[in-house]
Amino acid sequence: MEDLKDFLVGIDFGACNLKAAAFVDGKNFRPIQLNTQEGGTKHAPNIIYYRKNKKDGTINKIIGQAAFVSSLTDIGTEKNFVANIKRKMEIADWSQRIANLERDVTAFEVIRDIFECIQRFFRNKKSQSVRAVLTVPVCFSEVQCNMIRRAAEESGLIVDTLISEPFAAIFSLKDLRSYKDKLIMIFDFGGSTLDVSIAKIECSSDDELKIVELAAAGIRLGGLDIDRDIYEKILLRDFKTLFDNSSVKDAINREDFYLNFARALKELLFKTGEDAEAQELSEGTIKGLEDVILKCKDVDKLFSESDYKKKIFDMFDAIFEDLEDNPSYSYQKEDIARIFPIGGTCKIPFFIDILEEYFGAETFNKEDFNFDDNEFLMKGLNDRYLAVASGAAHYLNRKQAGSPIKSSNVIPYCIGYGKDGNFLRCLNRNMPLGYETPSKLLPLTFLEKNSWTIPFYQCFSNQTVSKLDSEEGAAVYMGKIKLDESLYEKKESPLFKIRIMRDGRLRLEFFDHKTFPDGSKELVTTEEHFLEIGG
Repeated sequence: MEDLKDFLVGIDFGACNLKAAAFVDGKNFRPIQLNTQEGGTKHAPNIIYYRKNKKDGTINKIIGQAAFVSSLTDIGTEKNFVANIKRKMEIADWSQRIANLERDVTAFEVIRDIFECIQRFFRNKKSQSVRAVLTVPVCFSEVQCNMIRRAAEESGLIVDTLISEPFAAIFSLKDLRSYKDKLIMIFDFGGSTLDVSIAKIECSSDDELKIVELAAAGIRLGGLDIDRDIYEKILLRDFKTLFDNSSVKDAINREDFYLNFARALKELLFKTGEDAEAQELSEGTIKGLEDVILKCKDVDKLFSESDYKKKIFDMFDAIFEDLEDNPSYSYQKEDIARIFPIGGTCKIPFFIDILEEYFGAETFNKEDFNFDDNEFLMKGLNDRYLAVASGAAHYLNRKQAGSPIKSSNVIPYCIGYGKDGNFLRCLNRNMPLGYETPSKLLPLTFLEKNSWTIPFYQCFSNQTVSKLDSEEGAAVYMGKIKLDESLYEKKESPLFKIRIMRDGRLRLEFFDHKTFPDGSKELVTTEEHFLEIGG
């Protein structure tokens, strides 16, 4: 009987594609072939299809290219198909009716089902245990992180931790010591988000390697947004009648079909460098759309008229503002030694041009960039698409083996509390581990009104005050602290400090002005609370 294997797995749950890589018994590293119907390609479309067995009525859950092909060929599949679930996590109380299940499914249930499908690979290999690091976008809220962690755990995975996608990718780079005392940047432009991590590679006197993330940022811009713009601003304009009469015109999730169709045309366009025709998609063509053509000149015009560049420049500006304001160090864009673009959207020349324009050709020369050049990746990894999943697997393997490579990363969002419908910032973005805020005043009237309970939030906007319900940089609830009212004299407003702990927690220390019998006054610590912030 074959010995059972232990798997250490990195999973990149992308908006457009699923990727995984693993170490078997801590030794043999390999990317995982999730896409059973697409030879040689290990990243699989993040699609699930609930197919009913015609013989016994059981439901087979299918992911990847098999799900995509089935969704285009099986009758009635539009009622049993879910795509782009990562974006649907952003919609409150999202659900969809699945005809074959005869019920609605939530985003949580779909994610759990997809993880169950991923696990089939390991169960088929007679694995003993599957311990995983999951990667998430920088701008994922704690609510979204908790959802994806819980879904993975309910599927049977042992979740070690969650780390951001660009931070995970750092661990897929080979020869990190060659960047000793230098700053590197991961530019991860995927299907749902654009994420950036800036890190410094440090090496101590005893040759211990440490990766210190200095700043991280992310924006909700990715391949899906480009697909939507291509569909709405080009394809619908030129071929509206065909779309109105296609085979999926009445599907409840027809937009997902059309976005996947637009994505396939886009990928074909940038692969060939010529106008892409739907007929060239073969089995990926929706019936009725065979005559659709996506032209290079239309996409070039779309890019030139879009706000993509402004959004990316604004994100870069915000990152370097954070770095310049950091109390421990000050860095500017000229300090970046090397930029590593990963993610499928980096195949589009327009975005590579943006990197050169912002950083200059001395830091990033677009003429030297080739998406298919993977010399910078670790041995056994020859695909930029897999850099995040593979980096997560290497991170976990080092952690389990007690590797001398250490790491620390920042909190890419602000932290503050809610008062009268507003978010009041207390802790800035990208502050280093160990950083402690100056003392903050807690209005006595606010505490009494709220029964001495303080709700804390995270927010990606760096504004000092913002509305809790605003869409721009919306604040996300993290948890609440209940103070012991009896510890405070209630003559003056108490104060508090926040410290970023190195174990992934926030320490909140509260103070009050105490009057002693001899009439003297002193600011003393009244209580201490901790708030979990990490995966």
